[in-house]
Amino acid sequence: MRFRELPNGALKERERKGTILSRSGDTLFVRLDADPRPPESIGSPYAVPLDAVRTIAVYRGRGPQPLKGAMYGGLGGVGIGLTVLSILCGEEDVQPGPDEGDKNTCTLSDIGGILLFTAMLGAAGAVGGLIVGMFVWDERWEPVPTERWRFGMRPIDGGLGVRLSFAF
Repeated sequence: MRFRELPNGALKERERKGTILSRSGDTLFVRLDADPRPPESIGSPYAVPLDAVRTIAVYRGRGPQPLKGAMYGGLGGVGIGLTVLSILCGEEDVQPGPDEGDKNTCTLSDIGGILLFTAMLGAAGAVGGLIVGMFVWDERWEPVPTERWRFGMRPIDGGLGVRLSFAF
């Protein structure tokens, strides 16, 4: 699981990844994947007060991310197009008055053509990002609403089992 916590007195949330080991009252005990604590503390469960937990997400494996790729590609294409527009048509170069401009100034039709070019770059970037996203695999995490967490304990062979379930 992955969770975000806001420790007492902290100004910024921290993201952690780990496995829930147990729960005691209002505290979760977690084995962290990457433990930031001093070496003498590593190995002991990381205690997280439940009121400090902001979000929990469940790991759903690795998979292709075509929509994410399309979004990044489209935004990249639009960004390039708008950069070209700002370079070619600065603020002072747009629609000059009579006898103020030269042959290099941008008319509204020039701007319209560049905006159309920007839209085409955005579409091409989205298609390219979609294709790349089908081949680039990434972790998939599913957020769990905090008001739907359910904890339980039950005896198992030779010990006590902890159960964390999420109601959807």
